[in-house]
Amino acid sequence: MRWLIVTIGLLLASSQTLAWEFRNGSQIGGKLESFNFETKELVFSDLLNPPDKHVPFEDLSLRSRQRLLFSPVYHRSFPDDSLWPAEKKMLLLVSGTAVIVPLFLGFWISGILIARKFSPIHALIGFVGSWIIGSVLVAVYLILSSQFDGNVALLGAGFIVATIFLSILVSAIYNCPSLKGFAILVSHFFIGTSLALICLSATNLLLPEKSLDELWNHLVFRAVGLAPPAG
Repeated sequence: MRWLIVTIGLLLASSQTLAWEFRNGSQIGGKLESFNFETKELVFSDLLNPPDKHVPFEDLSLRSRQRLLFSPVYHRSFPDDSLWPAEKKMLLLVSGTAVIVPLFLGFWISGILIARKFSPIHALIGFVGSWIIGSVLVAVYLILSSQFDGNVALLGAGFIVATIFLSILVSAIYNCPSLKGFAILVSHFFIGTSLALICLSATNLLLPEKSLDELWNHLVFRAVGLAPPAG
């Protein structure tokens, strides 16, 4: 139960209603206006208490630093010297890995539990194939919907068609009934999400604060341009 409480707290950290905090737990007044990639500082403005505050990224609490990853302010602050700066590429790589790995494991586990297929090759083919074809089908129906003034019924029909088609695809790969293919397709979302949340919660509960801080800095914050390079 404790890991669930911590996980919910971390997810809520991305909410704009929560206050930004220093490492010591004290709140930072004002509204976050920008992030400077050069100085690694956040700029907060407060009409009641000018002037603007410049807060180094490393002075934030871990929760606030994690929250910044989801902030539109950070996403709008990438260097404009190119369309795809290195920091944006790393953010896509980090976020993609954080999503794809647990979902693939969820697909593999779903195949083991539902279809009794233990081979990771089945899971890899089914996972990659279903996501690629599913993405294409979704894109097609979104385009069609846009041609009909955002027809919601058309989107609903597309979702049903895509679900049936992908269930048949998964069942063919696993050599099982279509109903089981549907169950694998649906359950891998829940299992993958649970794995990601458990892993996130376990690191926050089991690692010492200093080790956890350095782990996030090394794997995420420095890579995406939030934290300065190691000294």
